[in-house]
Amino acid sequence: MFFQAKRQTLQFVGLSRGGYGNPFDITTASKRPLAEDVTDSVVTALQKARNSAIAVPAIPKSSVEDARAFLLKAEADRFALLTFRQWKSDAWFSIGLDYEMNLEILSKDGSELARTSISGHDDLGTTVVPRDVRVAAETAIRDKLEIIFNEPAIKSALE
Repeated sequence: MFFQAKRQTLQFVGLSRGGYGNPFDITTASKRPLAEDVTDSVVTALQKARNSAIAVPAIPKSSVEDARAFLLKAEADRFALLTFRQWKSDAWFSIGLDYEMNLEILSKDGSELARTSISGHDDLGTTVVPRDVRVAAETAIRDKLEIIFNEPAIKSALE
């Protein structure tokens, strides 16, 4: 998995706003970088679907090209390069999510077998307590990963 992080903390997932709208960072529950949490989830899901999958962590904040080159050094028949260009929730009375995700399936020689991307702004509902934001963000990331990995060209390339 690969993330291009613009904020200082790799654990950042969004903002929760106080009564006057002042923002507070929301980070991963695990305190690990979001990329690691997502990688673990994707690898586990692929393994449950009877795919032989392992994580190949990229160097944080590297370019997509560098991440692709690093990935291809591992020995495998196919590679999934998931890039998050944006992932940010913003909650005050309602929860908004801005996202942009790209997924490439590469052959062992680096040629592209399939590619897809999704992006947008979603309204995830209302919030009363910070836990609402975390639950909504966790549900949203699961849903977005299911959408992107269930794209017919992606599923075909992974078979």
